[in-house]
Amino acid sequence: MGWLTLISTLSGGVLGVGSEVVEAFRSTGVIAAKYELFLVAPPGVYDAAREAYELLRALRVAIATTDVVVGDDSAEWQALHMPYDTALRHLRAAMRGSLGPTFDQEPR
Repeated sequence: MGWLTLISTLSGGVLGVGSEVVEAFRSTGVIAAKYELFLVAPPGVYDAAREAYELLRALRVAIATTDVVVGDDSAEWQALHMPYDTALRHLRAAMRGSLGPTFDQEPR
């Protein structure tokens, strides 16, 4: 499995709420994908992916355990979501950077 696929697996498997959280992690292979990503991705990509993963987990926990209103008008949501969005941008830059100079720039 390529590291791009592994990152997709990590992102997709993290979103689960309530009693379904553990099953979501087990059924999507998130933990295995995380370790495989550690083995095959360049260190900068792995570090950026781990940061995004941890912040995505924090979003999941907040949605599952608090009354946070999900939406652009919610200051509480923005406080949770903006760090994840920033981490995802760093991950995207790290991935592009690892692919070489032609992928190093943001698309227009």
